[in-house]
Amino acid sequence: MKRLLPVLVCSVLFLGTTGCQITSSTGLTGINLPSCPGSYDKNTWTNCAGTYTYADGSKYVGGYKDGKRHGQGTYTSANGEKYVGEFKDGIEHGQGTAFFTNGDKYVGEFKDGTEHGQGSYIYADGSKYVGQFKDGELTLEGTDIFADGTVQKHWLTEVFKANRASNYDRSFQILRPRAESGNAQAQAQLGLLFHGVDLKSKEAQKFRLSRCTSKWTIGLCTPWHTAYHWYSMSAEQNHPAGQYLLGMLLFESENNKSRKSRDTDRIEDALEWLLKARNNPVDTYSDEVQSLLDELVIKAKTYMKGKPWYAKFGFGIEPMAEAILEVCGRSMSRCQ
Repeated sequence: MKRLLPVLVCSVLFLGTTGCQITSSTGLTGINLPSCPGSYDKNTWTNCAGTYTYADGSKYVGGYKDGKRHGQGTYTSANGEKYVGEFKDGIEHGQGTAFFTNGDKYVGEFKDGTEHGQGSYIYADGSKYVGQFKDGELTLEGTDIFADGTVQKHWLTEVFKANRASNYDRSFQILRPRAESGNAQAQAQLGLLFHGVDLKSKEAQKFRLSRCTSKWTIGLCTPWHTAYHWYSMSAEQNHPAGQYLLGMLLFESENNKSRKSRDTDRIEDALEWLLKARNNPVDTYSDEVQSLLDELVIKAKTYMKGKPWYAKFGFGIEPMAEAILEVCGRSMSRCQ
């Protein structure tokens, strides 16, 4: 993020009046200081309010101390950008608001001439970032509020941005510490990283393989098992993304097998997690889950029509249909 206000080309401290037009203050509103006497003088412009106009058209109106901008003031640059707020020893420091020519603005704390501390960066389209700034940069721990009202953690926005740029190592670096500290949303996203693009992230592969301590555990260090681990941790915290992704991981792994080799228990687990995602108060995946359930119910009913009478009681039927009957009920009402 750029420095909001440039260092003044004509310094009131060192250059005197050369190249600048200087006028003393008369009746500046909102500043409870006496007017600075006469033209600028670093020795006499102290604990007073004055106006300083530069040759390029930029201007400062506000308090002075020992010949430096100090206290409350307003700086307007020649290109129309403006800072309104506190100054200390000649630079922006404290609470202030910066207005940019593209319609964006920043409201919050400044330190040593740049955004630092708590603040909000408000974009021209109405979206904004609210949170901590450090040395002029947004930190990952802030919150993004989009123009449509959607609220999202800034670290998640950065993950999506990194994924779009195929920078999966960056995604992993953001997600891992948050997932390990118990953040359910980060756990779901980290699982998705292993599930989908593990082979494209050297950092993710290195982390996954470091969990393998012997040849007997290598099977548990596959991308699938690592994704299962993080999805499970997220799902057990009742996070809808974890529930949905865990259910889909289990379901797809069985659905891709031949009918005879499918595991009925695993399919039932998958359906249970999908139902939890559908019924989660945070209504995120209900439409996707219900669409899949509707499709499965139709397939199960179609399958059952051609089966002998004992199949209606769950004997000797295909594992997928058996799991659907077990979870959804004979009437399928739980899944509709």
